[in-house]
Amino acid sequence: MKVKIKGGYMNRIRAVIAIICVCSSLLSIDDISAKDEQPVPTFHKIIHKTPQLQAKKKYKIGYINGTNIYIRTKPTTKSKHLSRMLMYGNKVKYKKVNSKWSSVKSKKMHFKGYIMTKYISSKSLKKGTTYTNIPSYKLWSYMDYRCITNTSSKQYKLQRRAYTGNYGIRQVKGRYCIAVGSYYTTKIGTKIDLVLNNGTVVPCILADCKANKHTDRYNQKTSDGSLVEFVVNTSSLTRMARRMGDISYSNSKWRSKIKKIIIYK
Repeated sequence: MKVKIKGGYMNRIRAVIAIICVCSSLLSIDDISAKDEQPVPTFHKIIHKTPQLQAKKKYKIGYINGTNIYIRTKPTTKSKHLSRMLMYGNKVKYKKVNSKWSSVKSKKMHFKGYIMTKYISSKSLKKGTTYTNIPSYKLWSYMDYRCITNTSSKQYKLQRRAYTGNYGIRQVKGRYCIAVGSYYTTKIGTKIDLVLNNGTVVPCILADCKANKHTDRYNQKTSDGSLVEFVVNTSSLTRMARRMGDISYSNSKWRSKIKKIIIYK
């Protein structure tokens, strides 16, 4: 491109400077355009995976494998217990809270608390046979465990496992050793619950059988009017029980009559 410049030397210099300025401006504009046309960097969305929370333990269905089990307010034997007690075969919901204790609850029985896990069975327990036709009787008699002398008998072997427990009565795993007539059962080791009119449940285990010749024609009670005979360590009996000849005097709650007898097969 030819630029015709009129005038003197100074005019020529001014013209050259003007041309240079114009060219510089054009170059700057191209530079900016080039910068504007650069690709915009793509930002990738970073997804942070949050670790999954550990699933909460759910309550399971369980069955009480014990009798007169206290429900604690905390998972320790030092804590207070509720007025309600759990009985053999009661259905509950439970979940373990540590190696020894479980949280238990029941909407039907309206409670929530803690019991030791060893008293809970995950399998349904066999239901018992309930006898409500209880004949009138006079007392709860007793016999000393040392009267069982046949070393090959099941009765003797059961006493090897038993210990002298509450009120001087022989016990196996918390159950009181008793003898009843053949009307109810003759299988040694059978679990039996005596349910009293006042709601008390006396957990027992069959430790001996009363001979038919020593019971009434229905084989329910003995000739002395005893319906249940407890196996005891006579020297450890309470003074009142020994004096009256009646084990029901061992505990004031036992002075109520038997309402029904439950035999667990």
